[in-house]
Amino acid sequence: MVKLIFHRMAQKNYHTILTNIVSELKNNAAIKVVDSFIEEPLVDALITMVEMDTGLSFGQSIKELYVYAGSCNIHWVSKIEFLLVEQGVSSQVEGHIQILDLPTVVHGPDGNSWKNVTWFDHTEPDKIKDLKKLLPFDLGKAEEVICLKINEKNFVDDDLFLLTPSTGKLTDLNTRLPEYFKNLEYSKGIEGWQLQMLRGLQKQSPIDDIINELFKK
Repeated sequence: MVKLIFHRMAQKNYHTILTNIVSELKNNAAIKVVDSFIEEPLVDALITMVEMDTGLSFGQSIKELYVYAGSCNIHWVSKIEFLLVEQGVSSQVEGHIQILDLPTVVHGPDGNSWKNVTWFDHTEPDKIKDLKKLLPFDLGKAEEVICLKINEKNFVDDDLFLLTPSTGKLTDLNTRLPEYFKNLEYSKGIEGWQLQMLRGLQKQSPIDDIINELFKK
């Protein structure tokens, strides 16, 4: 059974999960930690300021995330190679978790409203409006961006979507923040884990095999 699909979170201990991930990575001799930055959580007043500045309203789960955890940039590389079945090659594997701070989620880097990430100059005009409603949340891997979404009432809940910027394909992960973080805790952000979760395979997956080997699950 694919473990990624079924993890649940008993409480919103987001910061603890992130710090535990970093600690486990640093104590693993088979892994080189490239980056392990975890920002301090926000206070309620700063979240309210973002809401007032943007006219958006955030769901309780999102507020709890930034009050409990803040943002992070975690990047690791395995020191050993694994056979990547789909690619037919052996290679090191990497993990990325880059949960953005709330102002960046809303405004994009340098305040550019996520141009060249969720939409581009060549994007059809009738699609740009919908794409601008996407708010990248986890930029762990540029080819697969995890997004929040603004609804018609300017409300942002913790429904998560996977965007493939190169094709514009948007897929509902059918996952909310507690489940997402529990899966991060299990996968350590290994590349491709979100796609594996979407596939819903009812058997042990290649990613599970690598995780089991690297982290001795």
